Amino acid sequence: KCASQKHSIQSNEILAESSEGQSYNHMQAWDVLYQTVSLLKEAGNEALKSSQPSLAAQRYDKAVNYCSIAYLHFPVGNSLFLAEHQYVISKNSGFECRWNPLLKQLIMIRLNLSMCFLKEELKDTKEALSQANLALRALRPFTE
Repeated sequence: KCASQKHSIQSNEILAESSEGQSYNHMQAWDVLYQTVSLLKEAGNEALKSSQPSLAAQRYDKAVNYCSIAYLHFPVGNSLFLAEHQYVISKNSGFECRWNPLLKQLIMIRLNLSMCFLKEELKDTKEALSQANLALRALRPFTE
């Protein structure tokens, strides 16, 4: 539902208001995570278009941090929506084996971040290479 809506901070607030008094919904949690990552990616894209690679890199980095919620292994605790996902990843040598919108966003964000590090303002070729390699690593299960 949320992933198909226009991404904005307001739609996060609308989602929070609409879910008050309802039971916890796993898909809704994934949608909010995806929406947050997409919003940060778009903010990074806008900063990059405005010739602000440092600001863009900060926004892309924050988006990567949010994505890590879905791809890092940690005790599930209160985050029940991650349980099945973490199980699948653990059975596949730590790789996501299902193509999904969040994985696609993560790969695009890492490539955009790599591009930021190649800009004159940042000029960090080692970090640019590292981010590009991480994007390629995420694609590994789909190329073998």
